[in-house]
Amino acid sequence: MRHDGPEPPSAVERLGRDDRSQDLIRLLAAWALVHESADDAWKAAVARGEAGRPAGPAGPGGPGDPGDAGAFADGLAALVAAEKERLKARLREPAGGADAGARDEGAIGRQLEAVAFELAELRGRLESLEASIDALLARGAPADPGADPTG
Repeated sequence: MRHDGPEPPSAVERLGRDDRSQDLIRLLAAWALVHESADDAWKAAVARGEAGRPAGPAGPGGPGDPGDAGAFADGLAALVAAEKERLKARLREPAGGADAGARDEGAIGRQLEAVAFELAELRGRLESLEASIDALLARGAPADPGADPTG
């Protein structure tokens, strides 16, 4: 279908025009940044733990000393990461173990239904959060939590 006029704005463009939407987008961006930073720190700790390198200043007996808190945390991170990878491998295995062959289509359907349910729950929570933000804004609450409510 041909449209001679200007292109209508996309859903993302429409969302970005509303101040309340911008607040939500900023909140989600901050949340994503925190998780990205934590993920980078986690990966660095795992790498140090796998290599046996300490995190920072030497502990009581010097770098790599078992009493060094940084070395302990890095080693623990490496152990947790290794167990996480084993768990992911077990979850990828077909039902009944590695010898079971192809996955049962019914099991895949049930997993997809579970994921769809979780997504619906998440959507509901986001809508509830947006309604709460709208209600706070309607009551005249400051958009910036650090702002002075007296003006």
